[in-house]
Amino acid sequence: TLTASSLSVGDTSFSIVDPSSGYLVYQIDGVEKLRISNSGYIGFGTNNPQAPIDIRYAAGLHLGSTGGEFTITESSDNILIKNTVSNKDLIFNMNSSGTDTEILRLRGASESIAINSNKKITFDGANSLSEYIYGDGSHLYFGSSNDLSFIAGNSQKMRLLSSGYLGIGTASPSSEL
Repeated sequence: TLTASSLSVGDTSFSIVDPSSGYLVYQIDGVEKLRISNSGYIGFGTNNPQAPIDIRYAAGLHLGSTGGEFTITESSDNILIKNTVSNKDLIFNMNSSGTDTEILRLRGASESIAINSNKKITFDGANSLSEYIYGDGSHLYFGSSNDLSFIAGNSQKMRLLSSGYLGIGTASPSSEL
């Protein structure tokens, strides 16, 4: 059936809703499934897409292939990112000066985390790299612009001051050891 604003084929209808606003809606049994906005954004599960592809479903995002599936879902108040293929890695790459560079790998088989060489885990929250841990394959480095404290059993057991003084059992060492 063809009307001024829709085309229906059996139980499936394609509708152009309010052509003056310029969006295209795909409906099944009267329920909106996809919308293309006048800006060219495509929305699934939303009638107001805010990005080139905007997906908003409670079930999350599932990208599948013959080798497995990558899933992003909400679980309680958490976001769950999951690779459903057993013993495979989840790899995060970033563009660094025009080069696609692996920065983080969550290893499925060994249940470990690998960080690309000379990349640091920072702890200061300001991206100034003043508090960090990194390794170069031979050494493990701990960096701090202040003191390093070692905690066990919820209390400080050892402190290394920026002056080089090391205190065991004291937070204020007054000599090198």
